[in-house]
Amino acid sequence: KPIENRIKSTERRLKRRSSFSDLSGLMGTGGALSTQWSSLNLDRQSAIIKTIVLFVNIRPGTPGARSLDHRRVDIQWRL
Repeated sequence: KPIENRIKSTERRLKRRSSFSDLSGLMGTGGALSTQWSSLNLDRQSAIIKTIVLFVNIRPGTPGARSLDHRRVDIQWRL
């Protein structure tokens, strides 16, 4: 059991460290990232989002609505 706990702890630390490498070169460049976003491939966009977002909660909407109301979206940020 103690060894399994150490393994899990180490895996979590490695995952956090590797996740932040997905942001290498992007820190402090929000304006540039916003401009480049549509040209990034889906894997890169996904890696960036997974690095900074813990989870997204979308509250119930209005019956019959045909679009997403951004005010219903709650984002829990990692950073």
